[in-house]
Amino acid sequence: MNAFGIFCDTEVIIERVLNAGNYSGDTEYDEVCRVNADIQPNSGGGAQKEYGIFRDAQLVMYCEDNGHIKDGMRAVISGRRYVVTGTEHRNLGIKAYLKEDVK
Repeated sequence: MNAFGIFCDTEVIIERVLNAGNYSGDTEYDEVCRVNADIQPNSGGGAQKEYGIFRDAQLVMYCEDNGHIKDGMRAVISGRRYVVTGTEHRNLGIKAYLKEDVK
């Protein structure tokens, strides 16, 4: 655990999309792992300008790197589902940009 681990006080469920849904069925998800993370609002407009893929991300998630968190995965926080729109792997872990999953 790194020195900033004390800030990781929110449980996040990481899911992968199994079935993207269609006219006859709902989208299905498979839980991949659970992590404790530090969730912050995305107030850094610089990230939007520099990396267009992180555009419109509402939250930033910081957690230890476990190899399961990738772009396109889903992060469930307090019952709300977010799309992982971008990830940055750093020495202290992962910084992931999250955008609310709208169906």
